[in-house]
Amino acid sequence: MAKVESGIPHNLRKVYRRLQRWRSLHTGRLPIPERLWAAAAELAREHGIYPTAKALHLEYGKLKQRAEAAGPAVKRRGAKVLTAVPRRALNCGLALLLVPDQLVHRAALARRRYGVG
Repeated sequence: MAKVESGIPHNLRKVYRRLQRWRSLHTGRLPIPERLWAAAAELAREHGIYPTAKALHLEYGKLKQRAEAAGPAVKRRGAKVLTAVPRRALNCGLALLLVPDQLVHRAALARRRYGVG
């Protein structure tokens, strides 16, 4: 069995181990059981489809279908949506790859600094 990266969240590692156990017990091209797909789809809604598919060694397209069919994505607590970013702030090289709370704060500072509003 391949070594699992330590940077993977605990709940992803848990489902990874379940999938590895199932794969080791079943040879050939049997379909993955529905309960394992449901667990993977739940994780995909929480962590994103690509990271989950990569960590669990699942096909991206199938995981995406199942995650979308299972319901809307889980909304992360504390995330704020920035509706408008001042154009001057973008031109001055303001780093926008920040945590959402910091992004809102930095955008407000940029608006005050450049008089855009």
